[in-house]
Amino acid sequence: MGDDAHLTPGGDVDLAWRDGWPVGDPELCQRVLLDDPYARVLVDAEARVLRLNPAAAELFGRPVDEILGRSLAAFLTRASLRTAADVFAQVSRDAMADVEDIPVDLEVEQPDGTVVAVEVGGHRYFDDADHPGLHLRMRPATRQRWVEAFLTALVAGTPLAACLEPLARAFDASVPGAHTALLYERSDTAFERVTGPSIHPDLYAAARVAPREMTSEATPWVGAALSGTPTFASVDDLPATLRMGAQQAGYRSCWAFPVVVPPDESTSAVVVMFRKVPGAPLIGQGLSVEKLRDLVTLAIERNRSHRRLVRAATHDSLTELLNREELVARLGRALGHRDGQPAPRLAVLYLDLDRFKPVNDRHGHRFGDDLLALVGQRLQSCLRAGDDIARVGGDEFVVLCRGIDDEAAARRVADGLIAAAAEPFVLHGTTVGVGASVGVALASRHGTTPVELIDAADRGLYRAKRDGRGCTRTAPEPDAPVGLVGPTA
Repeated sequence: MGDDAHLTPGGDVDLAWRDGWPVGDPELCQRVLLDDPYARVLVDAEARVLRLNPAAAELFGRPVDEILGRSLAAFLTRASLRTAADVFAQVSRDAMADVEDIPVDLEVEQPDGTVVAVEVGGHRYFDDADHPGLHLRMRPATRQRWVEAFLTALVAGTPLAACLEPLARAFDASVPGAHTALLYERSDTAFERVTGPSIHPDLYAAARVAPREMTSEATPWVGAALSGTPTFASVDDLPATLRMGAQQAGYRSCWAFPVVVPPDESTSAVVVMFRKVPGAPLIGQGLSVEKLRDLVTLAIERNRSHRRLVRAATHDSLTELLNREELVARLGRALGHRDGQPAPRLAVLYLDLDRFKPVNDRHGHRFGDDLLALVGQRLQSCLRAGDDIARVGGDEFVVLCRGIDDEAAARRVADGLIAAAAEPFVLHGTTVGVGASVGVALASRHGTTPVELIDAADRGLYRAKRDGRGCTRTAPEPDAPVGLVGPTA
């Protein structure tokens, strides 16, 4: 407001305001300082505390008489001391007389070890004969610190859970006394993941509820998920199994804010905030939460984009199976660094479809592509838990079988794949038949690297094709020429 602006609080008092402060009413000025939720501290030229308001005493975590007369440095973390000393020296110099309110980030350490990030601004009053010193305004910056930590993690490509953890803490800092849980990765029946470092452990399991199977009255977060609108409730209104745990933790109210991530039409995540005071959010609290909720949306969008990129880089776009590069990478990790250690228990199967080309030529490439996708699904359904399959080109597939170190076990898996491929396929109303031949290689006999094992399995496949197709053949030993080795089955 300008120098001549007037404000009439409650219609009773007419005060002139200058630079945001009431003029002509010392008692009101004192009340404004005492009631200010931000810490106000007056220090002398030696940085000793001369005066402070109740918010400052609460920030320092000490009674007023334990603060007055002590150096401000006694209440800062060791990491903040150098910055505080440099800034104080700078604003104390005569040359800086015209400088006002340059904020700096510092950390206050409370007696119990709690560290509170604050943004400190100040005005010089060293030339004031009555109250010489530096007037400091300390505003909590914990929320901003956690937001910065979140953004740093996001830019670094940190996994979603690690990104959301500092964001949950930012929600806590935005609403005093709040304990926040972020529910995300919603499936048809539940939110699969929960992040909330401050939330009471007993309430974690409660987050994994089934929105599809529960009514909107069940919990606030289920209501928010189903309705797409914020939902607020008293802890007393929670289901009995949740109410007891929430009450024992001292909670009185629960807020739930849905997060919708485009292009989704349904709720993708929910921000759940428990508080130890009753009531719905105030307008300012709601606006603060909404701003942070946008960052949850950003994190989930980035995570989805990252997953799409990873999948595009590691999977075959036609069949949705692994691609060659990813199969080779996984095989390399499975083989590990041998260094004289025994060979790992694994086998590689190289499968090629029989009679696929005539089907492709007769029905067209689009039909052939759809058939390959169908074949991939069927082959994958035959695999054991822990096995991997990749389409490595055309109508060729490679399978990595873990936990197999003998030829008989590997051939049983291969024979199962051949049997599956031999079953008719019904596609676009047309029934077609193909088949498969498989070559087998064992890590214990045929190679120590991914390339060696895949090449060995390919040599086994060559033998299967030569011996009439629709069969399994083990690769020849590494020192045996392919053309001079007879069938082993």
